Order: sequence, then C-alpha cells, then structure tokens
Amino acid sequence: MEEKQKLLFDLLRLQDEERQTLSHDLYHDIGQTMYSLTLAIKMVVKQNIDSTTKQHLLQLEKAIDNSLEKLREISFALHPFMIEDLGLIDTLGSFLRRMELTVKCQIKLTVMGEPVKLPLEKEHLIYRICQEIVNYVAARYTVNNLSIELTYGEQEQSGLVVCVESPSIVSAEQVANDLILTTIRIDMLDGTVEFVEGKIKNSVEIRIRIP
Repeated sequence: MEEKQKLLFDLLRLQDEERQTLSHDLYHDIGQTMYSLTLAIKMVVKQNIDSTTKQHLLQLEKAIDNSLEKLREISFALHPFMIEDLGLIDTLGSFLRRMELTVKCQIKLTVMGEPVKLPLEKEHLIYRICQEIVNYVAARYTVNNLSIELTYGEQEQSGLVVCVESPSIVSAEQVANDLILTTIRIDMLDGTVEFVEGKIKNSVEIRIRIP
C-alpha cells in the first residue's frame, strides 16, 4: 500500500511540474507572440490602407485578442502563476469570482487569522486543492451555496473548510470517494481531511488541516 501511495505522490508531483511547464510555454511564449501580432496589426491599420483591408485587419485583431484571453484562462487553470506576484488570497479570490459564472451562485471566501506568506509550494497546493474541489462541485452539482474558509494558524499551519449545499448531494461519503485524488494531495502535505454531513440539509463540509 505504501508503494502505491508513493507512486501516486510521484505521479501528482510530475503532473504539477508538467502543468507548470505547459502554462509557462503557453503564456510567455505563445501568448507573447500573439500579443506582438496585435501590436503589429495596430501599427498597420494606422497606415494609409484601403477600408476593406483595414476592416479585415481589425476583425483579425479582435479574434487574436479573444484567443489571447482564452489562452490566459487555460494557462491560469494549468498553473496559478499569479500567486508569485499577488499571493494566495488574491489569486484564489480571482479564480472563485470567475467560477461564480459556472456554478451560478456567489462563492464566499472568508479568511480567518493573520495572513502570512507561506512557502510557495504549499500555497500552490492549497490553491490546487480549492480548484479541484470547486471544479468538481461545478461539474457534478446544482449548487445553492458554496463557501470556503481559509484559516491561518501559528507556525504556518493552515486550515480549509469548504461547505457545499446542493439538492443533488447524496452523502459525504460519495463526495469523499469522488475527491480521492484531492485527498492524496492533502496527504502529500501531511495534512488531514474530513468529509462530514453539514448542518444544513443536503450539504457537506470538507474540513482540511495542513501543517
């Protein structure tokens, strides 16, 4: 069992490294090339060119801008590079605001305790845990309420409580079985996770402690 668990740990770490590399290549290489194209088009349309060509170029510029925005979203989903600049809380908040359009309800983020800068790898894993849970909820359930409470404790200890309310939730055990890979991520941090029935009917609380 320990060998299987170690193998899963290694596979998840490798997956995260590949995500980071792909995200970097998309955003910094392909993204910058596409941005340079839009700048070149802007320069050309300022020249004395016929109206038909100008209209085609403006349409092309708009298409590239839309593709560039989609590219940023994909890159961000693969690897939250914003954490390095903005920190965990702002990056997580930005992700949750975008996900509100998908789950069609407000996602409440509450921060408890005094926020501190955690080791970067730990912040990335906390973000990934939240991302996996919210994406799972969005894909699986019609959500009435969704909230995340992030707690900063002493000696860089952290806690997460994710509360999901949905009429289609069957049991906490079902949610736990579906989020087995997330549980493994938490184990990678030597953390603990509990899936318990919420105080509200048809709700589940996911309680996570990370040392």
